[in-house]
Amino acid sequence: MAVNSEIVSFEARIANVLKRAEEAGIDEELRASLARYGCVLTSGYLEESLRVVLGSWCKDKAHPNIHTYVGRQLDWFSNPKLGKILDLLSHFSAAWHEKYLAVLTEEEKDAINSVVSIRHSIAHGRNVGITPRPMMRYFEACKSAVHKLDGVVNG
Repeated sequence: MAVNSEIVSFEARIANVLKRAEEAGIDEELRASLARYGCVLTSGYLEESLRVVLGSWCKDKAHPNIHTYVGRQLDWFSNPKLGKILDLLSHFSAAWHEKYLAVLTEEEKDAINSVVSIRHSIAHGRNVGITPRPMMRYFEACKSAVHKLDGVVNG
């Protein structure tokens, strides 16, 4: 099953930011700023991807009123650490919760939690030492986790 075009578009935006952060000729502070921006985008990507994946399932499987309700409830979902994602999935299906947990690697689990924690620190003005290379690894792991989520829910 192909990943939703909204998700693919978001992934391209983040990849472009992180690629630019790796470019030669820009100073370290600018590179670090782009990595922090990439982190904020990646955290938002996790939130939006959950909305898209679950909303797509509802659109295909549920009555339009249920789809509307779920969409509005998902608007409240934020700070998508792994525990919150699993809890949300369990509200839809215990099987989704178990299957998603089973398919995730430790790297993906760590990336999800790290990205959200770092974004939280950035938002509260704390100094974070994220650079482009580790942020790209986090993004790639989060991207893989989102694709697996789509496979569990819509696959």
